[in-house]
Formats: sequence, structure tokens, C-alpha cells
Amino acid sequence: MSMRSFYNQERLRPAASPPINPEQVPLYAPGEILAESDNGDPRRRVVFREFRYGPLLVEGPAIDSLLIVIYRHGQSRMRRRCEAGWQGALVRPRTISILGAGTPSRWEWDQPIEVSHLYLSSGLLSETCARAFERDYRRLIAKDALEVDDGKLLALADMMIDELRAPSTGGTLLIDTLAQAMSVRLLRDYHHDRREETKPAWQLTAAQKRRALGFIETHLSRDFELEQLAREAGISEYHFIRCFKASFGLSPYQFVIRKRLDRAVEMIRESPLPLSEVAVACGFSDQSHMTRAFKRILGITPGVVRSSVKSQ
Repeated sequence: MSMRSFYNQERLRPAASPPINPEQVPLYAPGEILAESDNGDPRRRVVFREFRYGPLLVEGPAIDSLLIVIYRHGQSRMRRRCEAGWQGALVRPRTISILGAGTPSRWEWDQPIEVSHLYLSSGLLSETCARAFERDYRRLIAKDALEVDDGKLLALADMMIDELRAPSTGGTLLIDTLAQAMSVRLLRDYHHDRREETKPAWQLTAAQKRRALGFIETHLSRDFELEQLAREAGISEYHFIRCFKASFGLSPYQFVIRKRLDRAVEMIRESPLPLSEVAVACGFSDQSHMTRAFKRILGITPGVVRSSVKSQ
């Protein structure tokens, strides 16, 4: 069957078909199987298979397990579409793609490649999520991660695959330990709460707010670039400005100035430090800079605040 005729047949499959299991994946992405794990484990928590593929177009239903694809040999332009739009990347050996459990997908690549497939069952992820994070796995959704450079995840996967290729004494315990470690990393770094999807795209998430506020508090006494603050939140500088203002009602610059003023007022009231030292401790370039900010935003001067404390 030609690649095009296969692709056209796949397009006719029902879009709402139930999730398939890892054993059924070759029906949708046919390739030469180079190696695979023993099918004797009744729990089927972890499944391994290695493929050699030619150029291919694949449209597959959701899989009942999370899929980790590790690119071993060859490089190719890879395009993938999950629930969102198309993503593209040039995949090379040691690159990783992650496909969340229950996620239909379409893949296209134009060069021969060899890949390892590692499947972690939803049951394993659900159990780990409950034990490690006290969360319901059904409330999480995997990030659309086509091109991942994660040396620690790759090391865990390679150890797991080595044991699945050639099981040895104590292998079951080792595989279970590695599977839990991989699950923790995947849940922590490559999933997010479904509720975040209901928020407007211009809002910072709760986690991004915490990281941004923590960075501001830590660096309030010294200059820092907006780029550093945006990097802490994990988004571009341009997008961060819009998200920040929608979340806090002020631009990042205005917010930081007000935070510095709040700290300055507190220090002036509670410490005998000279105003020049208060200004530097609160991130202002000098006392004059602090005084101008006081007048513009608070309508008073630092001296008035100091005098009001003395008169009490």
C-alpha cells in the first residue's frame, strides 16, 4: 500500500473512536519493528517498542497510555498536530517527543528515522499523581511537546529500555522504580491543570504569578531587566507585559515602583536609616529618584512620612 493511499484510508476512520492500546499502534503507524518488550506483564504499566520508519503520514486515534518517542537515528522535518494547531521541528538523535494519554494526533515526516516508543499506562500515571502530588490525574492534560531536550528524562528512559530489552534479576523492581521516577518528572514538567485552559490567553497562570512575584520580592533592592522577569514566568517579553497588566492591573514597571514605595514607606516608619540608604535598599538609584516617585504616586515626600512618625 502506498503512503498516500494509507493516509487516505486513515482519514476515513471515525474521529471519535475509543483509545487504542500500545499493541495497536503499528496498525496506524506501520514500520519495521526492531525490538520490543516482553508482553508477559499482565499489568502492562510500561511497554517498549523500537521502529524503523520511512517517510510517513500518520493520523491516529488517542492511545490509552502516554507515549514518549525517542529519536535514535536519522533526522527529519517533523510536523505534528494534536488538539491545538500544527507544530514543526527538525528532530535529531536524542530528541524526545511526548504525546499525552488520550490525545488524538497527526504526524508527518519526510526522511527515514529510527525511534524508540515508550508507553506509560494511564493507571501508572494516575497512581503516581495521587501519591506524589495528591492530585487527580484526570484533571491534568499533557503539554503539546513535539521537540524536547531533557537529558534527565532521556537517561531514565534509556535505563528503562535497557532493562526491557534484556530483563535480568531484580528487573521488575528496577522497572517499577524507573517508571515512577519518569512519571513524576512527566507529571511535574509536562502537564498542566485543565482549568488553566479556561482562562483567557492574556492572563498569567497562578504558578506564573507566584514565580513573578517571588522574583520581584527577591530582586526589589536592585535593578533587573524585564526579560529576566518574563523568563521567570516562562513566556516571551512581549506576551508577559500583556499578561502581567491583565493580571495585576498595572504594567510590570508600575507594579515594581509601587512595591518599592511600599517597602520604602515601611522602612522609613520602622527604621532610623537615613533616607539616602532607604532609597538604595529599596531599589531607587538615589534619594532624589525616590522622592520624585513619592511625589508622583503618593503625593507626599519621604520627609513627610519620617516627620509623621516623629510626631507620634
